[in-house]
Amino acid sequence: MAKHWYSIQECIPQVQQLYKTGLTRGAYCGFNSVDPYYTIKPAGTTYLYGTPTSGKTEFWLEVLMSTTEMYGWNHVLYLPESGSKDEVVAELISKYARKPFFKDYQNHISQDELDRYLQTLNEHFFIIDPKDQSLSIEEFFQQVDDIEKETGKKIDTTVTDPWNELRHDYSEEGRQDLYIENRLGFIRANAIVKKRHNCIITHSRDQHPVEGVDINNKKVFYLPPPTAREIAGGQAWYRKAMMLVCVWRPPHNIIDPGTGAPFADNEVHIIVQKFKPKGTGKKGTAKLYYDIQQNRYYEFENGDRRYSGKKAYRF
Repeated sequence: MAKHWYSIQECIPQVQQLYKTGLTRGAYCGFNSVDPYYTIKPAGTTYLYGTPTSGKTEFWLEVLMSTTEMYGWNHVLYLPESGSKDEVVAELISKYARKPFFKDYQNHISQDELDRYLQTLNEHFFIIDPKDQSLSIEEFFQQVDDIEKETGKKIDTTVTDPWNELRHDYSEEGRQDLYIENRLGFIRANAIVKKRHNCIITHSRDQHPVEGVDINNKKVFYLPPPTAREIAGGQAWYRKAMMLVCVWRPPHNIIDPGTGAPFADNEVHIIVQKFKPKGTGKKGTAKLYYDIQQNRYYEFENGDRRYSGKKAYRF
């Protein structure tokens, strides 16, 4: 059996370097409001969750597009709920162009833009589409390895959205929670060995509504942000997570009890509920807003809209 233990003496050079370097953050994802709470680090994982239509996929595609635009990162996407491989590419082009893809909408991309953006995105994005089949998580990562081998490109991130579209055999471990822990451990090990950032998007389970007040001062009930222990499949997600992020879309015109102002109809909360390793983030909430015309998010900074972009002191 291979040796997997180390004396303190063997760790001294790396520990000395770690002391000199200090805490290291992950990559800046394009938004100043998100940066204190969330950074994306190679050899790490992010588990993203929320209710259906909360904006989970939209937020992660924003992260992928921003890291490609800023740093030239390469990504592998498995998004069966977002449509066929061609429809996923159309969505990526729309986000890169920051305008509608389809001719049904005003200010849609031109044929020349389409041709240029196809070539640009071809350098950075790969789509997995097994059509009427489903992949296990092991088969998914084998596909990623094959992409690296055949193209010679380093894959920086992978995303599977959603978890339940993978093929699972819970009988392997006898219990669902043990199976999930086993597979999430495998996903984390893959990220470390391959020096990738692996993202899994999943759903929260049913919640109990809470009482609130709308702009007319009427009592209403709505679903609050799900907690980390309300991820479908149990607490295994919470135990195994490195970056655990809830995406919550507040109900329009309900009064935010934290600010006293109504939630906007395009408002999305990015809620970091667990972070590892130290220095990559902290618990807290950032607010983003979706621009349907540009198909991208923005934040408010000093009262002005700010779309994703580089931060001067990072990278």
